[in-house]
Amino acid sequence: MRVVAHTASVSAMTDFVNTSPGEPSVICGCSINGLASLLAWWPLAETISGLCPSQVHINGRLTFTITPRDRDKETCYPPETLPKDHAAVLVCCGPGYNGGDGLVCARHLKLFGYKPSIFYPKLSNKPLFQSLRAQCEQMDMPFLSFFPSEAHLIADSYNLVVDAIFGHNYKGPATPEFASILEKLKLIHTDVPVCSIDIPSGWDVDSGCEDGLQPELLISLLAPKKCATMFRGKYHFLGGRCVPRSLEQKYNFCLPPYPGTDTIVELKMVPPPGE
Repeated sequence: MRVVAHTASVSAMTDFVNTSPGEPSVICGCSINGLASLLAWWPLAETISGLCPSQVHINGRLTFTITPRDRDKETCYPPETLPKDHAAVLVCCGPGYNGGDGLVCARHLKLFGYKPSIFYPKLSNKPLFQSLRAQCEQMDMPFLSFFPSEAHLIADSYNLVVDAIFGHNYKGPATPEFASILEKLKLIHTDVPVCSIDIPSGWDVDSGCEDGLQPELLISLLAPKKCATMFRGKYHFLGGRCVPRSLEQKYNFCLPPYPGTDTIVELKMVPPPGE
């Protein structure tokens, strides 16, 4: 289940299109306190009369629209379309499962022709994470021994930074080492895009973080979390086309339809009818 979600994360990154700036992208979500609440997305979703099938009204308050991806627009795939060292990506991994997402993300980016470098300062002693690191090492991906001391060094060297430091279990405060990393990522987001996996690192899963990291791209896994309503970046994708129908019915929640055979779907916030 997690591997499908990881693959979807990379699909969203490689389909990262330059649409019109300033459009906040999206939407509603759930509180995360165990599997049950992870799946307890908005309990009621009904199609509004007069809207196209790709638009769904949520609880009378929010509407999300499924955005078809325009393959003719400029994307960051293939890697040769990027400027500077066209394929350079910095993947920042934390000590938990969000960091594991980052390691899997780096592996897929490498397979797609990018040049990921990994900063993974706190290796877990769990076999899963040791295996994920070993896979990256066997694919000749460099692991940075230190984080760049100045924010401009990151912007000068990479076209994309993947934030896989903290996930939905983050309670804070961050240790000084990770707090310093988050501060640098906050400084560079205007010069190089930051992509956060599942939730932006340092955010509370329900209430977000007003003065925290503001990524340009958010990739929610399985379902958007409640804090995604505070996301103000340009692009929001939902990835992980792997939730069994039985669980959707059991927890009475609604996920958007995925186009064709895609494992990702782009979400954008639009006002409810009459507003």
